[in-house]
Amino acid sequence: MPKSLPPLPANANAEKILTEAWALFQSKGYRGASMEEVCRRCKITKPTLYYYFRDKETLYIQTMLHQLRGYRAILEQDAPLAERLTRFAQSMLDSFRVDLSAMLRDMEHIRDKNYRRLINEAHQTELVGPITTAMQAGIQRGELRKGDSTLYAWMFFGLVSTFIQNKHGLEQDHEALAGRLVDLFLRGAGVNS
Repeated sequence: MPKSLPPLPANANAEKILTEAWALFQSKGYRGASMEEVCRRCKITKPTLYYYFRDKETLYIQTMLHQLRGYRAILEQDAPLAERLTRFAQSMLDSFRVDLSAMLRDMEHIRDKNYRRLINEAHQTELVGPITTAMQAGIQRGELRKGDSTLYAWMFFGLVSTFIQNKHGLEQDHEALAGRLVDLFLRGAGVNS
C-alpha cells in the first residue's frame, strides 16, 4: 500500500528546510543529497528534520511540490500574455538552478509510485496545463498567430529552460532576460517579425 503524503506544516522551520533542501537537491541531485547535510544547512537536529519529513523521499516530493506551486497563479492572471509570460520566465529563472527535466529525472529514484503520480499531476496542473491554456487564450485574443497551443507552450518552456543553468554570456538580471526571451518568442527573430 502506498504511503500517503502528509500535509506540509506551514511554519518557519518547514520553509527553511524546503529552501535548503531545494538548493541541495538542485546542486547534488536526489542521490547525492543527504539528510545530514540538510540538517547542517538548516542548523537543526535529525529528529527535528524527521518531525517534518518522515524520510528523504517525502522531503524530495514535498520540495518538488512546493517549487511547482505558484506558476499556475502567474499564468492565470488577468494581464496581457506578454506580461504573464515574462513573470513566468523570471520566476523560473529565479527559482531553478538546473533544468526542471533534470529534477524530474531524479524521480526514477523514488520508489513510491504514488509519489511519482503526485509529481506528474502537479507538473501537469501547475505548469504544463496552465501554460498551454495561456497560449490557447493568446491565440483566441489574437496575441499569437493561429497554431498549436501545446507546441507553443513547449517551445516557450524550452526557450526559458535553455537559460536556467547557463546564461550563455547574456545579462544576469532575470527580469531583463525574461523580457528578452518573451520578446523573441512573441516576435520571432526574423526581419519582418
